[in-house]
Amino acid sequence: MLKKEKGENNVKKLTELGSCLLLLLVFSVLLGSVRVSHAAGTTCVMWIFDLSGSMSNDLQQCKNTAKQTIDILAPLGVKFGLITHVDYPHYYDYCGYANTYGTSGDYAYMLHHPCGTDPGVVKNTIDGLATKSGADRPEDYARQMYELVNDPNINWVGAKEAVHFGDSEAHWCNMPGGSTGCDPGRNEACGDGDDVDLLEAVIDMGLHVIDYTFINPEKTSSDIEVHAFWKDFAAGHFRMCALSLEEVTPGQLAQHIIRLAVGGLWVPIDKFGLLAPYIALTSTIVVATAATAIYARRVKRRRQKR
Repeated sequence: MLKKEKGENNVKKLTELGSCLLLLLVFSVLLGSVRVSHAAGTTCVMWIFDLSGSMSNDLQQCKNTAKQTIDILAPLGVKFGLITHVDYPHYYDYCGYANTYGTSGDYAYMLHHPCGTDPGVVKNTIDGLATKSGADRPEDYARQMYELVNDPNINWVGAKEAVHFGDSEAHWCNMPGGSTGCDPGRNEACGDGDDVDLLEAVIDMGLHVIDYTFINPEKTSSDIEVHAFWKDFAAGHFRMCALSLEEVTPGQLAQHIIRLAVGGLWVPIDKFGLLAPYIALTSTIVVATAATAIYARRVKRRRQKR
């Protein structure tokens, strides 16, 4: 009788252990989900669109990617803002580069919506974006980085994520391979102390904990060269990366943004779907252990009868 009770107690303990293990797994995943949900709710994605003429063939795809990514992230509480630019509407001759940056009607920087703007409003504005001119190939990307740090009207909250759609190099006097001109800064005049240096702007973003993702269409040979530049340049900076629009879906971009914001892994909304393999494994362990214990007990009984 004592052996029977002992065997039953062992089975009971094993079952309880399996149940505790299952509850621990559930709690761990739900805790991770809460962490992602909390971080997402205190994250702002600032979309930046290059509206120079060379973006005309790719702008619609960029807009669709941004809008679909908003649809994925908005239910998690992520906030959004919007910036656009073309280039400075002037001719410049400075640091070994002379060219017309942009024409009348072009502009260097425009904050359409600060962080926290209703996602539907941001999507509607993105829908209406159209390319302008922008004369030479390089664009004022360094200026956008500068404003991400220095424009108080952006109203950053929580994790700061900037996603920039563009297809060129930046204006930079120290560009490897040759100068692409100065970025004259807010006063739009080169050489007077207000210029924006690309490297300094990138370092400043890092110091202010702003994650910057550059997304290039990468369809033409020129785009491929640009992507190679940004990819190599980003490799040397912790909070900067370059992606190809041809290789990233809205879902992947959403995961990328959340990963940067929480410094961890993406947790699907279907938490129990994620738990399924763990539930199956735990159940198998419990059942197998219980069956082994029962079998061992029956073998002992048969030996005792003999």
